[in-house]
Amino acid sequence: MVLAEDSENETEISHNLTPHHYLTPTPATPPLSSKQPHPTTPKSRKGNTSCTSPTVINEFGICSACGDEDALDKCVTCLFCNKNFHAICRLDNGGTENVLCNKTYLEHFSKRMEKKDSFQGTFCFICDPCLTDHEHKQAATLQSHVYTLERKMESMESSLTQIKDIIVKQGSQVSVPNPPINKSPTQVESNPWKDKEGLQRVKSKTPVIVKMNGSGTSVTDSDLEKIVTENKIQVNKSYKNKSGENVLVIEKSDDREKLTNKLKELHPDHKVFQPPERLPTISVANIIENISPDELKEKILSMHDEIASLVSKGSTFEVLYVREQRSGARYQACVRVSNEIRKFIDHLGNRLYIGMYSCSIYDHFYIKRCNNCQKFHHYQDKCRASKPVCAKCAGEHRTNDCTSCSGIDFIPT
Repeated sequence: MVLAEDSENETEISHNLTPHHYLTPTPATPPLSSKQPHPTTPKSRKGNTSCTSPTVINEFGICSACGDEDALDKCVTCLFCNKNFHAICRLDNGGTENVLCNKTYLEHFSKRMEKKDSFQGTFCFICDPCLTDHEHKQAATLQSHVYTLERKMESMESSLTQIKDIIVKQGSQVSVPNPPINKSPTQVESNPWKDKEGLQRVKSKTPVIVKMNGSGTSVTDSDLEKIVTENKIQVNKSYKNKSGENVLVIEKSDDREKLTNKLKELHPDHKVFQPPERLPTISVANIIENISPDELKEKILSMHDEIASLVSKGSTFEVLYVREQRSGARYQACVRVSNEIRKFIDHLGNRLYIGMYSCSIYDHFYIKRCNNCQKFHHYQDKCRASKPVCAKCAGEHRTNDCTSCSGIDFIPT
């Protein structure tokens, strides 16, 4: 049997319940109409002697178990079957009690049922047969919902299969009038940095520089064109740099070697060379102590066996300088490394371990800027400007001779 109450309006009471009696919330039913008798009225307490419970009250208001004639004063009414049950039944054998609920619950239950405006079901009692029947109905309803959902899922799966078959069938029937056009590498719609072959082609376009001879003359364009044409050398681009030297950008290493040999053979007075590959340069920041470049290299290699192994195999690891940072108190080193070592440092999370601490690693870039005209791509020794430009105030004087930067009101340009 079940005793239930409204979790919002009433305090749940579950003291002194026997193991097969418990409290549970039940859905509220509509309020009783004026024509419908209240569960606690004598008309609603006729009872039903067909109930198998020993505490059911018969139509005369007598408990079928203990024979108490005043059982209606201590009864609870089932919400569903409207039968009356003796709440506190005193049996004949020694005055033992067959308790459906305690006295406190019965008191609250009776007061609630006496209110004409109360909702039947918010504070109610349900007998075992009605509870079992109600649970069976709920289980059947849930099973029906599950069955309906399964049928809908099967229908959706069948529809998706049909749509897939239609798409495949239409795709196979599409005719291609012209063969696909092979796009050039510049037309491929993809991330260019993930194109390893493309990046390798870009990196492999090493220039060949033909210097002037001792008299200051360079190889003529016609002579270079003749050598390239006769030897079938594929040149991507050719130009003269600011020094007047011939620069030929060639992708294939065999063609570069062939051009170098021919120029040395036909024009031995002109020096031909290929600039070395530019290696990455990194900054090792926040070094605690002021140490020499050799000591720093030794400490880094001793803490990283992988880097030491790469260096022993010919990889570059050269500490260019160690100097104080602008913030002071700590130092920063500039290191030129090979591509393999740079990849390994990136794999370490851009950190290097030095003794009892670690340092952050950043990529270091060199930018050509003239200290005379303040323009880029050249240095002061090759500057062609007629007048100097100050880097602080943009005046026509050298930066070291600037007098406008004194005072707290100075605003740099």
